Amino acid sequence: MNRSIIMIKNFKTLLMVPLFGLMFAGNASANVIENYTMLVGINGYINVSEGLFNTDFEDIGVQYKLDILDPESPIAITSFAVSTNSTANTVESTRGDWMGEQLSAAEWDGSIYSLLGSFSSFFGGDRYVNIYNIGEIGPSIVAGTDGMFQFQAYNSFGDSIALASDFVAINANNGIVDQSRAPNDVPEPGPLALLGFGLIVIGLMGRRRKA
Repeated sequence: MNRSIIMIKNFKTLLMVPLFGLMFAGNASANVIENYTMLVGINGYINVSEGLFNTDFEDIGVQYKLDILDPESPIAITSFAVSTNSTANTVESTRGDWMGEQLSAAEWDGSIYSLLGSFSSFFGGDRYVNIYNIGEIGPSIVAGTDGMFQFQAYNSFGDSIALASDFVAINANNGIVDQSRAPNDVPEPGPLALLGFGLIVIGLMGRRRKA
């Protein structure tokens, strides 16, 4: 066989190897998004979007992103919570020093979170809430650094995950910035609520240091 033909064939083979490698790597790390929904804040400051997904490890979950609508806004979000009717075995964040957890309606109402308002006032008849709180070093969510799906809740073993119903977002001063449900018994962020939520953050930081 002509030597130049062999060289051309070998060159084509070398070109194909990295292409297949890139295709494989892309597929191995990708999450398959099945659906999107948007929760609209009643104050017009914040929306929360979420998507259902499956990973290559057969975990089923949701990813959230929080959007500050005004690009010039000075708002800094340090905590937000999104309701669901599905249990999660892992609630976490890929955004810096943020932590996640899931509470039932009864756990919310029996905790210091209730100083912000009852579970039903924020989340209606839903059963659970996925909560994300800033840690010691953050960063907080501000305009220009939002809009990314950096908050997750996973449920393995093939159990279904339901899309969220409502959210509430808290700013750096521990005040309620926006929520998707019209308030009824949600108190204004007065001294008691501010003290209570401040204690939440302090407690989470202490737990983080011990860990």
